[in-house]
Amino acid sequence: MKTFMKERGWFAILACASVPNPLFDLAGFSSGYFLVPFKTFFSAVVIGKSIIKTHIQMIFVIFIFSKSKVDYFITFITKYIPILKDPLDIFFNNQSKNLSDPKSLNLSNTWFSQTYNFMIGFMVLFFLYSTINSLANEYLVLYNFSHFSLFLDTKKEKRGEEVIGNE
Repeated sequence: MKTFMKERGWFAILACASVPNPLFDLAGFSSGYFLVPFKTFFSAVVIGKSIIKTHIQMIFVIFIFSKSKVDYFITFITKYIPILKDPLDIFFNNQSKNLSDPKSLNLSNTWFSQTYNFMIGFMVLFFLYSTINSLANEYLVLYNFSHFSLFLDTKKEKRGEEVIGNE
């Protein structure tokens, strides 16, 4: 992974982000270790996750849940466990009806869904807060370092010492 990340950078991150696998965590760690610029990392992740991986998963779900595949699954299961035929038929017919007619879905706002939506919103806001806070702290450290080094150079000049590297 080390040589793969060093040699291929953006394409390595894109490849790891495009396929649903745990290698993406390793690619993220490697990117941090090799100090891959944020723009390079983020652009590869956005393209890999939102475009490539989404379409791969969409095609997979459409293929797996097609009528012929579901019928094959039901016959396969009921061949070994015949008692499941009626419950599986009822379940898949209800799911098919619900997905084809959205009005039949019961989308009431329960306390669980409201709590879940609140928690997701809270996590998004906390992520934004922590990102802004991290960027502000990084800027503050750089700002203080530059002013502190100017302060030290001024002190050295007043004492008559030579200031090196400040042209």
